[in-house]
Amino acid sequence: LNRYAYSEALKEHDRKGALPHDFTAFSIDINGLKVTNDTLGHAAGDELICGAAECIYTVFNPYGFCYRTGGDEFIVLGLVNRGKAKELIRRLSEVTAKWDGSLTHHLSLSAGYALASEHENISAEKLVIFADKEMYEDKSRYYRKSENDRRAKAKTKARK
Repeated sequence: LNRYAYSEALKEHDRKGALPHDFTAFSIDINGLKVTNDTLGHAAGDELICGAAECIYTVFNPYGFCYRTGGDEFIVLGLVNRGKAKELIRRLSEVTAKWDGSLTHHLSLSAGYALASEHENISAEKLVIFADKEMYEDKSRYYRKSENDRRAKAKTKARK
């Protein structure tokens, strides 16, 4: 679904009052989209966006509604407990690792989630902010690892 549908869903949840105990927000972002656009072209970047949407939908349907909220940003709103949320994040990583496009062959996503049960009297919009925070921590770990991997490869190459 699109950003408008997402905005309407947030409003609807907030109109209802307290969120259900098992209401969970997932925030998901594509890693390296700008680099792909800059090096392989926008068609390859579009392929990543479509691939990400396909992977997200594959994993989260029927557990939640999937929204593309920005260029490389996705939100899933659903009803799952912590154990299921962790399982869905793990499955997303597995499905993404198997993805292969025709213009680009690597898709990486950063993801985070937040559960209403862990935040008293929280709005859906504020819960998404907590999920975003978790996603950005995951993204930071990804880029730290990528930088360390790049530096390790450079050191190995320099030794040869």
